[in-house]
Amino acid sequence: MPSARIHDADLFYRDDGAGPETVLLLHGYLMTEAVWDRQAEALAAAGYRVVRPEWRGQGQSEVTAHGYDPWDLAADALALLDHLGIDRAHVVGHSMGGYAGYRMALRAPARIASFVALATTAEAEAPAALRQYGVLLWALRLVGYSAVLPRVMPILYGPDFLGDPARAADVETQRERIRSNPRTGVFRAGRGIFDRDDLSGQLQHLRVPTLVVTGEHDVPHPPAQGRRDAARIPGARFVEMPGVGHTPPAEAPDAVTDILLDWLHRDA
Repeated sequence: MPSARIHDADLFYRDDGAGPETVLLLHGYLMTEAVWDRQAEALAAAGYRVVRPEWRGQGQSEVTAHGYDPWDLAADALALLDHLGIDRAHVVGHSMGGYAGYRMALRAPARIASFVALATTAEAEAPAALRQYGVLLWALRLVGYSAVLPRVMPILYGPDFLGDPARAADVETQRERIRSNPRTGVFRAGRGIFDRDDLSGQLQHLRVPTLVVTGEHDVPHPPAQGRRDAARIPGARFVEMPGVGHTPPAEAPDAVTDILLDWLHRDA
């Protein structure tokens, strides 16, 4: 997987497929670019260039001392597009990737062909969730993944996915991908994103075609929150995915692929 020196970090990324349009896939917190494997394969086969970076501090990207809030991540993503010679891209942001995606769309709308906000929000973190996540972050830093995974898995994934015996191997794959992330980088990234600013009052000014997608069982960002975001954005569409939790690309990969292709082909 290639890397690029972006600002003060070595960022790893995948660059697959070829075509006149690019789709930038931005992964969520505790994830890596591999969460998009199924979607990237289908999008590349459909004639899109597909770029999927790993955020600083996660996956194989560098753990840096600073620069983890969503505005920093948005700047990193835009700089990566510059590095790759891409003027404009469709942006799909999952959770943490969506926090950055909203900021990209507000900061550089001319660079964003469209935006899919997947299991994410423009709102700030609720105080109760902020306290809970703060405890989990310190447990992770001081003890390790064994201390937090039993609490984190039901937050990140829906009950249908976790409780299906036929998906046990998929669940274990997700656990291993979470464990593969460096603890220090995950801690710093969590501090940066959980303290993020509230953009909800700015969404009325967003002029990028936007699709908001939320899982029925999403704990961090439930459907009501997604509907609020969509209602604030001129012309935005909203989709609720039945039986899905906070990580649709892993829980319902084919359904996410269909949603993305339908969205990208909406004017065809």
